[in-house]
Amino acid sequence: MDSLRNFIDSSGCKAHAEEVKKKALGILNSKEHPFLIGVDHSATGGVLEALSEHYGPEDLAVIVLDYHCDFRPVSLMKKLIEYSLEKRGSHVELPPRPESYNVGSFLLHLLEDGVITHENLLIAGVRDYPPKSLKDSRDPRLKEYFQFFEEMTRLGVKVIKHAETPTGLKEAVRELPGSKLYISLDSDVGVLASLPATRLAYFLGSEVKAPGLSEEALHRCSSVLASLVKEKELVGMDVMELDIYLLSDPSSSAGATTVKNLMMFFNNFLTISSQGKPS
Repeated sequence: MDSLRNFIDSSGCKAHAEEVKKKALGILNSKEHPFLIGVDHSATGGVLEALSEHYGPEDLAVIVLDYHCDFRPVSLMKKLIEYSLEKRGSHVELPPRPESYNVGSFLLHLLEDGVITHENLLIAGVRDYPPKSLKDSRDPRLKEYFQFFEEMTRLGVKVIKHAETPTGLKEAVRELPGSKLYISLDSDVGVLASLPATRLAYFLGSEVKAPGLSEEALHRCSSVLASLVKEKELVGMDVMELDIYLLSDPSSSAGATTVKNLMMFFNNFLTISSQGKPS
């Protein structure tokens, strides 16, 4: 764990994203579109940087299917982890860590650097959006968590909670101003459900108990996104946060279920998005 922490804190994820960016620029210069399959979701930032340079941030709409909103500052998450530990009887003050570019914060860095715009970012399937009850919480850490998310939506980021997906997704996608579309599928959006072979196992130190999107919901999301491609130009996609060990284990039912539902997602997406287009 120490080596992983050091890698993240020393901008290792950002360096990896820069390598991905170089490859994505090469693909774009060849007049092709990037498709990324991987593990750490922060690598998506490299593709988005390349697309932003190529098309401009104002014209790049980004839709992310994700269990989490990956725009959370490290300092904010530190406070939440401390709160979670306290609720379990462990009063520990964690050492400070730098505001690194990582799997939980990379979208925030892209927004702050002007790579993407708030108005052009939509995240659906979200389970970590704070409930309204935290607005008046006596614990300042929880109140800060709520206020931060509220500020992000005030700035224009569209967040569709799990319970509102895919219905809310269908209503929100057309509010994105960009004419170019990038779709990012974080497999944890289907954790414990349609996409069980995801790297996500724990959140805030607790085993995840709330399942992600069902097969039906994932299928409907695919249909909504495919219909949008008829209005916007699809310039790239990715599938991230996959558990490569479960996927490579022939005896794993989680791996088989994930592969089956990813194939369903993309087969449906390709079928609908190609309807009415010249061959």
